[in-house]
Amino acid sequence: MAKFIFKNVARLAVIVASSTALGTQVPYMLTDVKTQVHRSVGTSASYSLTFASPQLVGGVHRPWTNESPTSTIRVRCYSDAAGTALVYDTGTVLACPAKAIELAPPWTAAQAASAYAYGGGAHSRVWFDNIMVRRMVIDIVDTANLQGYIETGRIVVGTQWSPAETADYGAPVTQEDASTSYRDDGSNLRHYRSFKSRKASIDLSHLTAADRYTVEAARVANGTTEPFIFSLYPGDADRELERFNQGWYCFTASAALSTPGFERHATTFDMETV
Repeated sequence: MAKFIFKNVARLAVIVASSTALGTQVPYMLTDVKTQVHRSVGTSASYSLTFASPQLVGGVHRPWTNESPTSTIRVRCYSDAAGTALVYDTGTVLACPAKAIELAPPWTAAQAASAYAYGGGAHSRVWFDNIMVRRMVIDIVDTANLQGYIETGRIVVGTQWSPAETADYGAPVTQEDASTSYRDDGSNLRHYRSFKSRKASIDLSHLTAADRYTVEAARVANGTTEPFIFSLYPGDADRELERFNQGWYCFTASAALSTPGFERHATTFDMETV
């Protein structure tokens, strides 16, 4: 069942990290600049998020991170700002269990672990039922980390939403490459290497009235500039399938919301990664 987080309430929180490496900052986790990151000192990190008022949350994502497939995450949710009334604990789970993507030389495995603009890096995620919280504590441990520290380029926390019926079959994902190629005077094929991203498109042909309201609200609130989390196969046993069909996306175009049948609505989401 496809899942979304349309509103990132991490931007409403006071975020405190257990440690911060020199030259990085906690606020960098709230920008969409891949070179602005937060790094821990060592291979474990803890982030506490405290909200001024209760927030409904059902997932924690870190779309740009350098973690290994054995990295773990644990999220504890509290109903009070002091963190004394525990209401939910995910327990310790794998954060990004898909195999690390190997980039072509001269990238080393350690370098590829944080090469977010070129298709490297990992996407850390944990889903749970929506719950009201005032405070969250996120614990990460990655003893196999190739770089010796936990790096977070973006943190996303918010309400998870799924349509009553999932996306239609045939949802395409396209790997985009902004590189250009040319031939020099000797007819040798040359390249200007550039950045990589993904495009995805899904058809939602069986939306209920409640789904229609959520879709309309997201279209207005997010437009084509406010990113959101999308996962087509959340928690799938095929970890690579899950990985390549999830990300931090923006809508690329407006789409009609149609009514193909009685109390049935439909639309298309065209998206690209940030």
